[in-house]
Amino acid sequence: TAGHEAPELLDAIARAARQRLSEFTPQGLATVSWAFAKSAHLAWRGAVPPASAQGGRAQGGDAPSAGPPPLRAALCAELLVEGRAAALNPAELAITLWAFATAGHTGG
Repeated sequence: TAGHEAPELLDAIARAARQRLSEFTPQGLATVSWAFAKSAHLAWRGAVPPASAQGGRAQGGDAPSAGPPPLRAALCAELLVEGRAAALNPAELAITLWAFATAGHTGG
């Protein structure tokens, strides 16, 4: 976002990405992981404050207890449950591991 905060734009991109993860190439999965980790957006971090604390609007495109999971959880499911992690080349794997590590993901 060129140094400007644009949470609504990132919310919309996170929602669209979650809905279409199965269409992403391995490189696309790694790139989306990197981009959201680099942005520190709440859809990736998972620290979604209650909507009431934000004037009725939840960050990250998700309500805290309802709706689809945050982008990080959806990507994790795509890589593990759908078995797409095996398709990542070494560079994509390293990017994806970095992205999950920056969010404090411990594999649990």
